[in-house]
Amino acid sequence: MSPGTRRRVFELIAPDFVKSLNFYTQATGFSQPYGRPGESSACLDHDGAELMIVGCSVAAKRDWAAEKRSCPYGWGINLAIEVEDIDALHAPCARNGDGIFLEMEEKC
Repeated sequence: MSPGTRRRVFELIAPDFVKSLNFYTQATGFSQPYGRPGESSACLDHDGAELMIVGCSVAAKRDWAAEKRSCPYGWGINLAIEVEDIDALHAPCARNGDGIFLEMEEKC
C-alpha cells in the first residue's frame, strides 16, 4: 500500500452466500484468504482488492443497518476497486452473463 493510501474492505450482504462465494471465487478469480468457520462469511482478495461477503443470517445479527434489509441489496451504492487487469476480471463475468448492467468506463 502506498503512503497516504487507506485500506478499504467492503462488506456485502449475500442472500445466497454459497452462490455469491462461487461467483467471486470461480467466475472472477478472487481467492478466499479466510472465512469464519460456522458462519456464512468470507474475505475475498483479487490482487490486493478485498471484499467481505456475509450471508443474510450473519447480517441479521448486525445492528448497523439504517433501513430494513430486503432484496435487491446495494441500491444506491457504487463500489470501486483497483485491479491490475480489469479485462481479465470482466471477461468471465460477461461470458457467463453474470448480471453486468453497465459497460465499463474509465474515470479519474
